[in-house]
Amino acid sequence: MGRKKSDKSARSEEQEDKVNESYQPTGNFQSDFVELCKEMKMYRPPPVFLRPKRPSSPIQNEQQTQAPTNRKAKEDKKASMAQQMLNRKRRRRKKRLGFKPKTFTVKYYLDLMKPCVHIDLENPDKPDTVSEVHAKNWKLELPMLKTLGRCFEKLNRLHTIVFWRVAASAEVIAELAELLRQLDSVRCLSLEANGHVTDENYADLIRVDSNLTKLQLRFNQITDAGAARISEQLSGLRDPPSKLVSLDLSSNCVQDGGATALAQVCSFATLLRSFA
Repeated sequence: MGRKKSDKSARSEEQEDKVNESYQPTGNFQSDFVELCKEMKMYRPPPVFLRPKRPSSPIQNEQQTQAPTNRKAKEDKKASMAQQMLNRKRRRRKKRLGFKPKTFTVKYYLDLMKPCVHIDLENPDKPDTVSEVHAKNWKLELPMLKTLGRCFEKLNRLHTIVFWRVAASAEVIAELAELLRQLDSVRCLSLEANGHVTDENYADLIRVDSNLTKLQLRFNQITDAGAARISEQLSGLRDPPSKLVSLDLSSNCVQDGGATALAQVCSFATLLRSFA
């Protein structure tokens, strides 16, 4: 009896240790994102897709079909069920159009409304070479941003993050600024069409300890108050100066007062080469 109880207690302790152990990202963004979402009890995370590329010319396609390689044959054998389903959808769309599009791709309109994450790979054969991450048209909340941040920590080649219409709150923007401080490889951040934020703390994204060189903040309804905070942040980063080279504030609600403050700070911001 004593041995059975000890075995049960040992098994229960092992199960508790497994539950308490947090998932450690490996650098494979797709698998890391799914596992970390499960850990955060988000059992239906947004799917991760490769960003669509411009279709190659018909001449290149003919050359590829005339001289297929063994590597291509192996990749065809490893085609997943998801890819096969996608090909079926494309055939249906081809029948509706009456021709096969060569210069554009067709997508079902409901697919555009579903939240998803698009990534770019420097090397398509290596899933740990993510260079860009794009999230568009869905609300980015704090737990999801922290999940993405844990995935970003292992992506040594990540240089661009794009958020479009994610309705980020002031708290999320502050957390994003803190996350950028830890990501040494990120050089470009685009946070656009975010909507009005009460605190307008976009200036927190401009920091000395961040390696950002390009910051795009278009269509965010930034007013004179937000522009004044950005100018104050830039003016306070003279020594040592910020690494920021390009700042885009176009299509916002900046009036004469905010424009004057930004113009004054641009006169001594020597590193800021592009300003809009």
